[in-house]
Amino acid sequence: MTKYCIEFTNASNYIFKWFSKQSGVKEESLTDWFLYYLYENLAEFNYVEYSRWDEGKYTGADFDFWIISETEYLSLRIQAKKMSRTGNHYSALTYPSNTKKQINLLISSSTYPLRPFYLFYNNDNLSKCERENSGTFLTDAQRMMDMLNSGITNFNRQVLLDNSAPLECLFCCPLNGSIGQNLEGVRVFMETYFHVEDEHNSGFSDSLPPYIELLLRKKVSDDEFLEEFQYSLPEGTNRIVVLDVRNKENLKDHKY
Repeated sequence: MTKYCIEFTNASNYIFKWFSKQSGVKEESLTDWFLYYLYENLAEFNYVEYSRWDEGKYTGADFDFWIISETEYLSLRIQAKKMSRTGNHYSALTYPSNTKKQINLLISSSTYPLRPFYLFYNNDNLSKCERENSGTFLTDAQRMMDMLNSGITNFNRQVLLDNSAPLECLFCCPLNGSIGQNLEGVRVFMETYFHVEDEHNSGFSDSLPPYIELLLRKKVSDDEFLEEFQYSLPEGTNRIVVLDVRNKENLKDHKY
């Protein structure tokens, strides 16, 4: 297993245990811990947090997640939700008050190359890919919107799982092969589980915005980052997250 597979799996398993023992834990707490754990355990993982924008008013996103390789990049705009063992998740997907405002904003704000996803936190053993105790699942937001628009109102846990895949499988799935010079394996995984007809909507691109390049190029504090890019940062997301999987000798030795 790659170190990315190991650490994302460790984080996912811990969230599973935490959520199983304390079902009332807040989504925000799980997200904060998840990002900080990866920050501490992967030298290639960076994130910057800022509160200039209103999550609920603008996009409904918790963070933008960029995976950077030598030749291409995958960027996902992610909204975190808790998955319950029983009951219907319809109200969570049509939040607030069955208006679908959050999912509409999540999708409409995900301009190229960002692709909108839910990150569902899980506390039940049943999982796809024969994985056990997976606490984090990716779900295509556009797929959920298409189902809502088709008139489906029953979104029980199994329905969500049938349209999801464990987040750690981005790095652990046998489809992936090795991760380094390119994201070919990650692309195969994404196309297998979250296929789209239009490549423009795939989440992959071959160019980076300047604020991502800054996070990759040098150490920078949150305040310095915001000062330089406060007028050009994407609206609505609370955090920008970067995983740099490039093979290069000058990879930063640690975080900020």
